[in-house]
Amino acid sequence: MSSDRIMCVIGSAVPEHLRDLGLLACWYVVRDGEPVSPPLLSRAAAQDYRLRDFAA
Repeated sequence: MSSDRIMCVIGSAVPEHLRDLGLLACWYVVRDGEPVSPPLLSRAAAQDYRLRDFAA
C-alpha cells in the first residue's frame, strides 16, 4: 500500500527560482519516498494538494 506524506525542505534544498523570490522553505507531497507534487508554498497548500489529487 502506498504512503502519502508531506515533506518540508528548507534553505538550499528549496528550488532556486523560489529562493530568488526570498522563500526559504517549501513543501512537497511525497509518495513512497518520491515527490509527486511541484514545490508548494505552504503546508496548507500541500495538504490541499494531497487531499484533492490523491484521495482514494
